[in-house]
Amino acid sequence: MRPFYLFLLTSILLVSISARSQVTFTDVSGSAGVGLGDPTTRGIAWGDFNNGDSTKKWIEINLVGSQSNNGGVGAQIEVKSGSLRMMREVNTAVGYRSQNMLTAHVGLGTNTRADSVIVRWPDGRRSVQTNVNASQVISIAEPLVSVDEKPALAISFSLEQNYPNPFNPTTKIGFQISEVRGQRSEASHVTLKVFDVLGREVATLVNEARSPGTYDVTWNAAGIGSGVFFYKLVSGSFTQTKKMQLLK
Repeated sequence: MRPFYLFLLTSILLVSISARSQVTFTDVSGSAGVGLGDPTTRGIAWGDFNNGDSTKKWIEINLVGSQSNNGGVGAQIEVKSGSLRMMREVNTAVGYRSQNMLTAHVGLGTNTRADSVIVRWPDGRRSVQTNVNASQVISIAEPLVSVDEKPALAISFSLEQNYPNPFNPTTKIGFQISEVRGQRSEASHVTLKVFDVLGREVATLVNEARSPGTYDVTWNAAGIGSGVFFYKLVSGSFTQTKKMQLLK
């Protein structure tokens, strides 16, 4: 464990705890410049130590926030080491002129490493470090994207004007499924249908999952009379319709 100092209001007591649980208290407030006669010295802080016992291991964790806050206040830290499972939460103090250390202290007993250090940031993102050696101070930065987070799909759609138009009896209809750079994309279910001026479905050209890309579909209207038709692309909440004319 790390060195332990206990600051109480306007006085400091240096606490020494030996391996045999013998406790001694030494008043060092005067030498520290925070004696009882100084009304400006108020506060509480703490730490711990192993009193020279190198078999007792520890880890100190400093969080470096970015999107939440600089100190990672509100984050929860879970440390697993063998059969040990320890939880810490980074908090600010609520009392008058009180203070909290933003460093999380974890004792590992005689274990020489932590199997995992998991940080749950205030916005729900996670950071994970594994096989962390004991008896050291580590810093963990808040990620822009969590290690296990799946960002929302970032896909855009566009429907092109058919060509040729007017046509007889075939025409090509192009559409595009585009992914935003750096974002996750998956196949989306797409339908492309043709309707007459009364809204009746005339043909289904596409009705399946399509991955991001550029597609051309040919409509053969050999058995259909001249007229104005509409073709409609639908995928999820996206809908786009365009008009075309068949002349025979």
